Amino acid sequence: MLIKGAAALPVFSIVYSHAVLDSAKLTSAFGLRQHPITGEQKMHGGVDLAEAEGKPVYAPAAGTVTRAEDTEGYGNLVETAAGETTLRFGQLQAMNVKPGDMVAPGEVIAALGQSGKATGPHLHLEVWRGGAPVDPQAEEGLVLAGTLRVPASVTAVPGVLE
Repeated sequence: MLIKGAAALPVFSIVYSHAVLDSAKLTSAFGLRQHPITGEQKMHGGVDLAEAEGKPVYAPAAGTVTRAEDTEGYGNLVETAAGETTLRFGQLQAMNVKPGDMVAPGEVIAALGQSGKATGPHLHLEVWRGGAPVDPQAEEGLVLAGTLRVPASVTAVPGVLE
C-alpha cells in the first residue's frame, strides 16, 4: 500500500553484495568493438576481465544456476538468474556449480580460464535483463573486481565508507 504523496520505491530483482573477482584488468568493454580473433566490427555484449588462470570467480549475488556447460564461443559457461536478471560467466577453466544449484554472494562458482574462443586467460561477464544485454560497468552495485563500491545513491559516512 502506498501512502498518499509518497514515491513508489523501485523493485530490484537482484542485490549485489560481493565482487566477481579479487582483482583484474578490464581488457574489453561493453559495446561495439573489433573482434580480437575474427577482426570484424561487432557488438561485445559484456566485459572481459584479465587475470591469472585458475583465479576464483565469485557469485556477486544470490541466484539459481540455470546453465553450466561447455559451449563453442563462451567455452565453459555458467549462468545464474535472480528475478529478471541473468549473469553469464564465460571462458572458464572449471565450473564448480550445476544447473539448479542455489548460489550465495561470495560463493566460488568457477575458476577463471581461457576456454572457448579466447586470446588469453580472462573472465567474460555479461548481464542480461528483459532479454537484452546491459553494460556490466553501468550496473548499480555490481563490482567487477576488488573492493565493494558504494552505490551513487548512498552517502559515505566519514571514517566508515571511505
